[in-house]
Amino acid sequence: MVERFHKRNGFPVGSASLLEEFSEKLNRSSKLVWSLHAKDKLEFRTDLDRIESMVSICEFDSRNVFEFYRDTRGISKVCYRYPYSLKEDIILVVSRELLIVTLYFNKRNENPSTLPKTISRRIESR
Repeated sequence: MVERFHKRNGFPVGSASLLEEFSEKLNRSSKLVWSLHAKDKLEFRTDLDRIESMVSICEFDSRNVFEFYRDTRGISKVCYRYPYSLKEDIILVVSRELLIVTLYFNKRNENPSTLPKTISRRIESR
């Protein structure tokens, strides 16, 4: 069973330190691995080199986490949001296995309050 938490509705007590530890682990790793899904998301981008460069030097910071997933072993996946351009933010979803699960772009002015409240804590079975 996997629990999903969204920042909009508040993270559980004690998660701040766990997210800091998770982010520090990513920053200490020598190299993240790109999943095939993440690579596919880049297929039609003309700025591929810029994206790969940004991700390779990215300092993961728990203050940029807007969503995370937790299972019986702890945090399994974290979603980070960073400014990318004047119009877009880049979203990186990274697993505890140091895998970039996916990435996508959102408009910078996107209002997260439009997200459904059910996203705050949904239990998903695998």
